[in-house]
Amino acid sequence: MTEAERVDCTDCFALPGPGNTHVVYVKTGGGISETGHTSDCPALAITQINMEEGSKRKNRTRGLGASSLPRTSGSGRPRLRCPPAPPHSPSAMP
Repeated sequence: MTEAERVDCTDCFALPGPGNTHVVYVKTGGGISETGHTSDCPALAITQINMEEGSKRKNRTRGLGASSLPRTSGSGRPRLRCPPAPPHSPSAMP
């Protein structure tokens, strides 16, 4: 398991503890970063705003455009590629 890289907040200098908030994320290279914040830390507020805005942006770009809809077989129903169900055996029923 990868150890988390602890990054000290330069605004509040929070240490790990039950009253503090910890922001943990996976970096692009696969490493884990953890930063502690107090509840009134301005850096925490900025992090929360950035996460919320990023989520809103992602949801806006996910619209119901044709490219995001499943392909259909012409009947209006999605083409499903499922393996056939096993044959029904009456003796398997309770």
